[in-house]
Amino acid sequence: MITMASSRLAKQLKRYDEDDEYDIEVLEWQIGIYLNYLFTFLFTLLLGLILNNLIEAFLSMISFIAIRKFSGGVHLRSLTLCAIVSAGLFSSLPFIHIGTGTLMFINIFNCIVFILMSPNIFENLNTSLIDPYRKFISILIVSSNLLIGSELLALTFFAQGLLIMPFWKGGGKSFEKRTCSQDSEFHQS
Repeated sequence: MITMASSRLAKQLKRYDEDDEYDIEVLEWQIGIYLNYLFTFLFTLLLGLILNNLIEAFLSMISFIAIRKFSGGVHLRSLTLCAIVSAGLFSSLPFIHIGTGTLMFINIFNCIVFILMSPNIFENLNTSLIDPYRKFISILIVSSNLLIGSELLALTFFAQGLLIMPFWKGGGKSFEKRTCSQDSEFHQS
């Protein structure tokens, strides 16, 4: 759904590209990312309203986006599936309650995972000035929950921690490098 919509929009935009400045695949890829963000937001909004946990669902979404920005992680093969699964995750995590001991265990586990595995960038599309600081920022974000003590943040960081584990796409710190035109599917960073 998202991939088809981004393809249609890119083709429409390409008609107005008189200087032939933009590659159609790059337009499709970037529009797909924006639509993924939009649909994830809308699905989370809808589920949050239906399940009466809108604030918690958005807190989970925002914290997930923040940690993922710096820690990387594996992507689903479909942007539509990504939006649906993400919104389902953000809306369901607020219903999980854990005890104080379990919270401390998960927080320590998260810190260890992010110390050892972050960043795990499976697709390195663009380099950035923050690249040398990704690990430090990831660890800082995750370890902040040792002070905050939020069940929701602990579970959200745990879910993201699973996505940087080495058993995805051949594992470890080896990562695929792709360009937009080489990738037949679109992925969000």
